Amino acid sequence: MLTSVRPGTSPESLDDLVPEYLEAVPIDPASGKAYGYRLLTDDPDGRPYLHYSFGVDGADDGGEEGWIMDWYNPEK
Repeated sequence: MLTSVRPGTSPESLDDLVPEYLEAVPIDPASGKAYGYRLLTDDPDGRPYLHYSFGVDGADDGGEEGWIMDWYNPEK
């Protein structure tokens, strides 16, 4: 969890972790771009941030669950 890097806080962006904690922002193998990341406010699950893949289409949908999650979790 990223919050363990700096207890009680989350970085504003993944770039904030370079170079102290990461050599470079990790690249998403599905899209070839840096992973998505955004801070959350009032998340119903209590998450402070969302770290996500753009997926094979390369579109940044803000980490919204798509068809793969519907397939993976059919009860949703």
